[in-house]
Amino acid sequence: MKRREHLAALLVFISTSLTNLTGFAQESSKATKIREIEKVLETYHEYGQFQGAALVALHGEVIYRKGFGLANLEWGIPNTPETRYSIASHGKAFTAVLIMQLAEKNELDLHVPIAKYLPAYRKDNAEKVTIHHLLRHTSGVPGVPSEWSETQNRNPYTLDRLVELANLGELEFEPGTRFAYSNNGYNLLAAIIERVTGKTYEHVLQERILDPLGMKDTGLVKHQPIVARRASNYNRLFWGELVNAPYMDESFAVGAGGMYSTVDDMFKWDQALRTDKLLSPASRELLFTPGLGDAGYGWGVGTYTTGGDGNPNTLVYGFGGTNGAASVTYRLIEDNHLIVLLGNIRQVPQARIASNLTNILVDVPLNPISPPRDEELYRRIMDDGIDEAVKAYGRMRDDPAVQGLPNENRINEMGYELLQYGRVSNAIEIFRFNVAAHPQYANGFDSLGEAYEKNDQLRRARDSYGK
Repeated sequence: MKRREHLAALLVFISTSLTNLTGFAQESSKATKIREIEKVLETYHEYGQFQGAALVALHGEVIYRKGFGLANLEWGIPNTPETRYSIASHGKAFTAVLIMQLAEKNELDLHVPIAKYLPAYRKDNAEKVTIHHLLRHTSGVPGVPSEWSETQNRNPYTLDRLVELANLGELEFEPGTRFAYSNNGYNLLAAIIERVTGKTYEHVLQERILDPLGMKDTGLVKHQPIVARRASNYNRLFWGELVNAPYMDESFAVGAGGMYSTVDDMFKWDQALRTDKLLSPASRELLFTPGLGDAGYGWGVGTYTTGGDGNPNTLVYGFGGTNGAASVTYRLIEDNHLIVLLGNIRQVPQARIASNLTNILVDVPLNPISPPRDEELYRRIMDDGIDEAVKAYGRMRDDPAVQGLPNENRINEMGYELLQYGRVSNAIEIFRFNVAAHPQYANGFDSLGEAYEKNDQLRRARDSYGK
């Protein structure tokens, strides 16, 4: 009898020890991932490629949240996880959920022409386009007309005015036949929400999503109200300098963007989309089913591969970009992982950063992280001279390990960015380098001639134009 008792005790001890070892291994793995996440984000920040706040969740548990850089450069105020950032096109996902909620209550049908719900939209288009087409970016609704493009940075817009502007354009293709990303299509969806509910888009958003989820740090971007902890927006010029982003009234993006949030609120949003709190399972399946262009309803849908079984898993992703702000959300569905990066500089490699953080979570080797090649090339040209820079550029171009090297078109854009900010002599050096490195690139000589002309070097301008 004692033997059996000893054996039972031994089995309990072994079982407990194995459980403890498993728990220790999991905690050790988590700690390793946290260190790797920190290192990756610190590296991107040091290279000037990330400024903002990050949140990473592993199996639904937040394991990392931190701010990088400054929310306001003039006052030296740091970014934190509580900082509110413009999230731009992430707003499309909120619009899509509001539409699906109305569809669940039979207040609208995804597959009938939108003429039924939006009589203000021109009938010849509205009789062909459905809500499904708008959600999937397959409607053919055209881009912004010139009148909008010229004034959107200054003037506030109503949804009625946005519908009027949409009426100016013909459909670009037969609805349902092609994918073409359309902010205008989501403006029309917001107008449909207002028409069906009899309430403003902002009111419906607050009532049906933000309040139920306790997303108190999320809302529509407006210029006049003072919003606590809102980050200032900056553009990063290719040579590394940060400048204030141009003013833009984001009312033109209602339904398509024009929102702000925090990483913590975006975590609440992610977790709600994994439950029945906002939508039924059938509606969520529609939301995340990819169509043309890998577009779901308000989200992109792709795959990722783990370092374990190697099988593809579902990646649901969203990007946002506006003057002085950039954001990305990666939702790893089967593993219940989440990556949220919200930032207050525009020119950042959002997808590359999020992909590397994904690799950490799923035990896949990291992709190489390199400093911005544009800035590196600019420094070589200015510090070493054109001849030495051309030689170095040739070596980098021949090295398969070098990724992201700017080509002749990108170098030409770099020169024009310098001209835009009044740095004519620096632009001349960039254009001179471009024609030396790419002597068959005719546009390079034309651009060099233009820069010489702006600098009153008319003889050199004529020579360059002639070439």
